[in-house]
Amino acid sequence: MGLRQWEAVEESLAKSKSDRLIVEGGLHFDQETGTLAIFARSVTTRNMAKIARKEAQPRQDTPAKGNNKKAPKKQAEAEKSAPSLAPVQPAVDESVPMGMREKLTQLYSAADTLRERIQSMEKKGQPGVAMTKKLLQTTEAQIEALEKQFGK
Repeated sequence: MGLRQWEAVEESLAKSKSDRLIVEGGLHFDQETGTLAIFARSVTTRNMAKIARKEAQPRQDTPAKGNNKKAPKKQAEAEKSAPSLAPVQPAVDESVPMGMREKLTQLYSAADTLRERIQSMEKKGQPGVAMTKKLLQTTEAQIEALEKQFGK
């Protein structure tokens, strides 16, 4: 996961030892090392998801009664804490078939996430940088092969 994604959930996990991480994304199997990586598209926790559902439900089910000034503030806070799903990778050419376009989009996202992770790990002196770099190389090789296949 990217550093921004981790920062969005770090506090919630630190506050409650019983809270659980929820990661949605794509999988990648590295045949050379026999390892599996999940490239996170969205990251939240059970507690954060529960809070977001509670805040969203009154707005959907019942009309606002009276002058409720707290609702916009709560909504802004929920949007601020939610992980960003905006793509940070280059746009994929429309001439590429849909299935391959989706795969390239996932690979671009995964590569961006891995680059962020490597920077963070190196900055903090964390172990596993070599493995993460190897995953990045594999991902970049997959991107290159698909781009070559479609003449990009």
